[in-house]
Amino acid sequence: MTFLYFFSVLYFFYMALICILLPDRRLFIIAALVPTTLVAGFRYDVGFDFMSYVNYFELLRSTSDVYLDPTFKLITYLIQFLGGNAQALFLLYAILYSVGLYYLVVIAYQKCINRVSITYACGLLLAFYSFNFFLSLNQIRSTLSAVFISCALLKDKKDVSFYIMAFLAILFHSAALFIFPLYFILRRVNVKLLLLMFPFLVFLSYFNLFSGLIKYILLFFDSRFLTYFESEFFIPKTGLEKTYSIFSIIIVLGVVVSCAKLLPRQYDMMIKYVVFFVLLRAMSIDILIFSRLSDFLKPIAIILIFTSVYRLSYLVRPKIVLPCYFACILCLCLFNVMVGSNISKETDYNYYFNICIFSKACVS
Repeated sequence: MTFLYFFSVLYFFYMALICILLPDRRLFIIAALVPTTLVAGFRYDVGFDFMSYVNYFELLRSTSDVYLDPTFKLITYLIQFLGGNAQALFLLYAILYSVGLYYLVVIAYQKCINRVSITYACGLLLAFYSFNFFLSLNQIRSTLSAVFISCALLKDKKDVSFYIMAFLAILFHSAALFIFPLYFILRRVNVKLLLLMFPFLVFLSYFNLFSGLIKYILLFFDSRFLTYFESEFFIPKTGLEKTYSIFSIIIVLGVVVSCAKLLPRQYDMMIKYVVFFVLLRAMSIDILIFSRLSDFLKPIAIILIFTSVYRLSYLVRPKIVLPCYFACILCLCLFNVMVGSNISKETDYNYYFNICIFSKACVS
């Protein structure tokens, strides 16, 4: 916990420094991703699912009967063939996540600002650090899939790279199959219809009627997903957590509506994706698994909101918008560290490292 406090503050200063020293956009992005890749790749016993993946890695030494995506199995077999241990798995996923994030930032450049701006790259990467990095420490497969599916969804043309990105996203996590069709569906849906669905879904989710409706549909079709209905992924939120969730998604929706008024029409599809992200969050109040699905669209939400802040900074005088934004996301980042968001259920935890990837763990 103490390490992440210091690292987060130092990382913000580091980003400011390389923003001055590295005027080349691509070199800047690479330099910005190196520290987070190392911190994520060599972490040990950090994240709710860390030991689960270690157990899956060891289990695949003796059996292939592990309910995970084929990509995870192939990567595990390759690492084991080369003599690596489970730490090599986390290092490789951290590298792949950074590669995907690199291309996502480049695509955001091309789509959103069409000019070289180190400040834009710096702000966007800091936003990803504050709102997505800690998630990547836990959900290593879904966050990796999310950056690739976001690359595909943000593309205006269905070229070869579009299908490569979508294919990679599905390979790394099969749940991306539920998100990919949005590229085609939301083009035919008016954003006003999505906004009208919001109060309806909030009402159903708040009174736990949405889960009843889903369960009835699954019973009607005798779906195999009924076996998961009593699992932790279908537990509804209660008490203050439920109230906080409602207020937070209302705030996010308000920000998105403001973005729609600030941004030109070229952002219409991004706005639809983010509104759908909010709708999934609303459904997650009653059925938690929809929160996991919404995480696939979280990168687009981060890009849209920061792009709006970036454009607003040129309209407001004096130029205080970006400094205030950076201060806010640093505070939110430190708050995430304090509460152990996606790292630990405890508010006091240790951040261990293991730099040995071809032998037994040497934890420090």
